[in-house]
Amino acid sequence: MARQSKTARTPRRRGGDKDTGAVLLSFLRDHPAIVGTLLYAQVSAVGLVYTWRLYRQFGVNVFDFAEANDFLLAAFKEPFAFLQALGGVALLAAYIGFTRRWTKDWSLQLRRRMLWASAIVIVLYTLAPAVIEARRSGHAVRTSPHQLVKVTVRTARSEASAFPEPLALIGTTEKFTFFFDRQRERAIVIPIANIVVIEFVSHADSSDLGRR
Repeated sequence: MARQSKTARTPRRRGGDKDTGAVLLSFLRDHPAIVGTLLYAQVSAVGLVYTWRLYRQFGVNVFDFAEANDFLLAAFKEPFAFLQALGGVALLAAYIGFTRRWTKDWSLQLRRRMLWASAIVIVLYTLAPAVIEARRSGHAVRTSPHQLVKVTVRTARSEASAFPEPLALIGTTEKFTFFFDRQRERAIVIPIANIVVIEFVSHADSSDLGRR
């Protein structure tokens, strides 16, 4: 009788051992709100990593000038973060399809290794493209004529004063605007309340600056 009960338990344990893809798909169906929250967190993480890496190239710690709203809206300020999130959804669908079709006969230990490897891929997918895009944007700030602007600010005497040379626009937070002075190789931070006009330099003006 002991042998019979022992053999009866074995198939019951195997029958309850579902593949990872099925478990994940079931979770996504039962908890759509959590899925949306995780997706937004992933997009926000991409935006934060991108913003930190971009400003870091110019010696600016953007967190010293940012407000809570800047962190919450970081994803919306960087369109590529949404595109990356859509790519993540496609990768997740491919992962579920792969696990449901090819991992049915895998051992539990091998499935766990697959799960850990997938987690590492997700982290790399979140960080690597943001860092690469930030480096590309930083290079554009230093070299592209499309980033050049003429800035007029309000002085302490409430008088409007323009910078003598165009500056390269890096970006903005809720209360500050960041520029890069190419001639002096320095970052300039100006409160938005002190800015009167930001005028983008035309192609003709930027070509004239390049000849100087």
